[in-house]
Amino acid sequence: MAYPDRRAGDPGWTEWHDAVGVAMELNVAPQLWCALRDRGCALPEDIAALLRAHHRWNTIRNLAFQHRLAEAVEALNRVGITPLLFKGAAQLVDGTLADAGSRWMADLDVAVPTGRLARTVDVLRDLGYEPAPGKPFVHDLALAQPGGPGPIEVHLELGSPPIPAVLSAAEAWAESSDIAVGTARARMLCPTHQVLHCVLHAAVQDHNQAVAGLPLRHLLTLTSLIQVHGRCVDWALIDARMDGHGLSRALRNHLWLAHRFTGLMLPEGYPDGMRPRFHEARVLANFGLGWPAHLRRNLRLAFARDYLDALYSHGDHPLKLGAARVRHAVRLLHRDGRGVLHAVLKRGN
Repeated sequence: MAYPDRRAGDPGWTEWHDAVGVAMELNVAPQLWCALRDRGCALPEDIAALLRAHHRWNTIRNLAFQHRLAEAVEALNRVGITPLLFKGAAQLVDGTLADAGSRWMADLDVAVPTGRLARTVDVLRDLGYEPAPGKPFVHDLALAQPGGPGPIEVHLELGSPPIPAVLSAAEAWAESSDIAVGTARARMLCPTHQVLHCVLHAAVQDHNQAVAGLPLRHLLTLTSLIQVHGRCVDWALIDARMDGHGLSRALRNHLWLAHRFTGLMLPEGYPDGMRPRFHEARVLANFGLGWPAHLRRNLRLAFARDYLDALYSHGDHPLKLGAARVRHAVRLLHRDGRGVLHAVLKRGN
């Protein structure tokens, strides 16, 4: 979506242009529009028109996601499968989104019981879904429908390691609750597990803690979840789980970023300190430079142990893993050296 041309004599236009540019880059433009609209902020007319159009487009897209989710859950129910919804798929139907167009989504995340994956795929194929291209190894199975807003990702666990160790699918299923999806029924994560998974996904699985990235969209989601479910969230459980897996610092840093960037009130027992502030400074420096966090993240993903095992079957043997990493580097550079360099420097979402 193009920016409007700058108008002469329009003070503050450059600042608004920059703010909207950052919001669109981080996929939070719809939330920015909702916040400004709800507060009655005066905006330059062209900036308001741009944000309004982006929000309208996202609303239409989310309604399409909602329709396809209901269609899929109804089809799964007919063969005796009740899926577990999490992330955006849950928020589309649980009433926590005050505005249907406020949350940008890339896909629908659902989990199914062990042993029902093949039947789930058959059901989705009957609806026109096929395995999404370009994902040789992921912790899920992504299936896309031609012309759809995005894929449905079918999971057996709630993410890649270490997520299953911290929050297993078995525990998530046991603590889940029933929810209506159109005329069908599904399950969804309990509030504590929603918050725990949100932190694990953004800070750990997406490597934002390790690379000092700015996951603003996920920080906004976390704040929204806590605002809606705050009294039901078991922070003692979350703290114990994260600490028990060496992720206490990731939790505290992530909560601190949510406090600083989205206004989250820190839960009791999570005071600020020098370490979270230092992490915030690294995040801001990386974002200002535009590439360090994304270079480190992309390299981590490209040379991850599980990903390389899927490609080269190194069997987790240290020497074979090292050889696989060298082999993969040579393969990438030989295939498209300049393209690879551009990809690892490119700022992600």
